[in-house]
Amino acid sequence: MSNIKTRTFSIGLLALLLAGVTCAGATTVSIANTTVEPSGVITIPIVIGNITDYGTGTIYIEYNSSVVHVNDVTSGPKSQIAAHDADNTIGLALISALNSYGASGDIIFANVTFKAIDFGSTPVNLDVTLLGDTSYKEIPATVNNGSIEIALGSIPGDVNDDKELTTSDAVIVLGMATRGEYSQIADVNGDHAVTSLDALMILQTLTCEEYPNKS
Repeated sequence: MSNIKTRTFSIGLLALLLAGVTCAGATTVSIANTTVEPSGVITIPIVIGNITDYGTGTIYIEYNSSVVHVNDVTSGPKSQIAAHDADNTIGLALISALNSYGASGDIIFANVTFKAIDFGSTPVNLDVTLLGDTSYKEIPATVNNGSIEIALGSIPGDVNDDKELTTSDAVIVLGMATRGEYSQIADVNGDHAVTSLDALMILQTLTCEEYPNKS
């Protein structure tokens, strides 16, 4: 009886170990979390990890088009772009790529260039509709989504992003208030609205000892 229990335990342990190896060796498709300055441009790779005999793939990217736009898509060293299209109205991009000779290991599926449109953050979600080897056999993969955060300037009210407060910032904020526009960095008092009070607070800040008048 003890031998049977020992064999059963050993088989169970072996199964767990093999399952762990399988999980550790699974193919992944990932895009990183990153930040970009206001109006900045950043290129982020879509990485396929631990793949064997990569042949072809099609991936959709979903993003908040009020925060970022997709400006360009380029090939990786071992993955040639076959087609790509971005609809920056709805926030959806399509990328198809291939390697006719096959590639294994960690590869860059595509390099995606984003441009910051406004302040805030957006998830960058991947939908892998096709991933196959050179024989067109499907390769299952785990997806790791990313995000892009538009980093605000270090000085509240620095709406022209020149790294200092000036009367120009106050004029811009006042114009935004008149037009009913909103920007988080222009919302100096944090009341979720841009008003003439925010412009006044910028002018008051310029007169403080901590912030010499640089106008």
